[in-house]
Amino acid sequence: MIVPVVVLERPVGLRALGRSSDLVHGNRWRVLGVVVLFSVVFGACSRVLELAGRAAGHGPGVAAQLLAATVLVPIPLLGVTALYFELRRVAGADLS
Repeated sequence: MIVPVVVLERPVGLRALGRSSDLVHGNRWRVLGVVVLFSVVFGACSRVLELAGRAAGHGPGVAAQLLAATVLVPIPLLGVTALYFELRRVAGADLS
């Protein structure tokens, strides 16, 4: 959860690590499971698109990689950000 903490809360120095740890306290395995699930599912989707593009030739392979980068990569990042807000809500943290 360090990336959403750094981007949204802008803590000074290494406080982001502590804040991230505070947010996931009691939910570490669930958070890890969600992050791993996002990585595996969207990594596999990206790989399938890449292989399909390579099978069709060089041009379609490049197009498939570009498609994967623009469409699939943001989805896990949005999921982690949504998870960050849910953890803040559960923790009862204020949004300031």
